Amino acid sequence: MENKYLRNTICMFLLALLSVASCEVVVPHPYTVEHDALLELRCVIADADSAVVDIARRYAITHDHRIPPTEPLMLNSSLIFMVNGKHLDYRAMKGEEDKYIVSYPFASGDRIDVYCSAPGLPDIEASTTVPEVADNTIESFDVWREGYGIKGSVVLNDNPDRYDAYSVEVHVTMSEATYVDGKYMNTEVHTYVQHCSMDGTGRGVLKVIDDSYAAKESKIRMILPQMSLSTSSGYTDPDGKRYDVKIKTDLQLKVGVLSKELYLSNLYQGYSYMSPYCYTNIKGGLGCLGAMTQCVSEIITFGEL
Repeated sequence: MENKYLRNTICMFLLALLSVASCEVVVPHPYTVEHDALLELRCVIADADSAVVDIARRYAITHDHRIPPTEPLMLNSSLIFMVNGKHLDYRAMKGEEDKYIVSYPFASGDRIDVYCSAPGLPDIEASTTVPEVADNTIESFDVWREGYGIKGSVVLNDNPDRYDAYSVEVHVTMSEATYVDGKYMNTEVHTYVQHCSMDGTGRGVLKVIDDSYAAKESKIRMILPQMSLSTSSGYTDPDGKRYDVKIKTDLQLKVGVLSKELYLSNLYQGYSYMSPYCYTNIKGGLGCLGAMTQCVSEIITFGEL
């Protein structure tokens, strides 16, 4: 019995290695009984006048990756994309296989339905709704100096009568202007994204949250962990040449109100397709069709150029 268990374990491990070595993404166990491969669809409807639909083939964990694939790389997929029951036209992305662009002024409340098929693979379908966002979703975004850095706080207004999920990001832009003997030389710009936490320690940083964090209140309170803040500086070299660097740091809070499908996809994105914890809302396939509506704060600035 122990030898049989060991053999099965080794076989599963070798199959996993083969799938990684072949650069194919594998399908979780429930689908492997019926199909050797499935369609994957990924599309996020955001604040834009267009959306990209990406279609791919994903092999099951039971697929024999030692055998070179005989299927063409191009799937020759076909797509039906509907908004509020209306069929929309789409076009293929130039130089990209099975990737499409849909042009449409998406708005809160829009119902999205997508259907896709490809020869030799099961048909797939999915739906989502563009979430609504209130004008006062961001109640406050405050940033202050603390020691040699800055800290901040975020308060979101949440509607207790409905389910909501959010992505909360502070976009930081640091501009460094260099002057030599008072003459402007150049400016370097560095950008990064800082996420918030519930306790301000920087541990347990949350990229996405849902309104369970409101703790029976109508507000979600978060802390921006302390970040270093570079300040302007200068020096004179031995030859008497003066170098000055002026630094300006801009911070802007961007809050995305996520559809439940997009929230769950982000929440479990660290899991591979081999994991039983991976998430998909694609009927008959894999991937995610989700939507997001974004609101932003005023820009807070430290320093000047």
